[in-house]
Amino acid sequence: MAEGNINETEENGNTEQDEQRVDIVECKKRLREAYETILMYKVPLDDLDRKLHRQIRMGLADSCAELNKSKEQADLRSYFTNGKKYLRCTLK
Repeated sequence: MAEGNINETEENGNTEQDEQRVDIVECKKRLREAYETILMYKVPLDDLDRKLHRQIRMGLADSCAELNKSKEQADLRSYFTNGKKYLRCTLK
């Protein structure tokens, strides 16, 4: 019985971590959209604005790179978990 409680706790812990990851991903997505909106407007810029826009562009580039990296990792995980099933089906 103690083992069942431990497993339930571990499962709940993983679920909370997954929810936290989803929240972070959603926040980054909204932030990226905000960056794109700011950069879309074409207005005369002074030196301070240029520095701000440069920082925003750099943040956007970092965010996009991180998103692409996470997609690649998800694709690899999917390949190794689902790819084996596909290979077994095609080899039969």
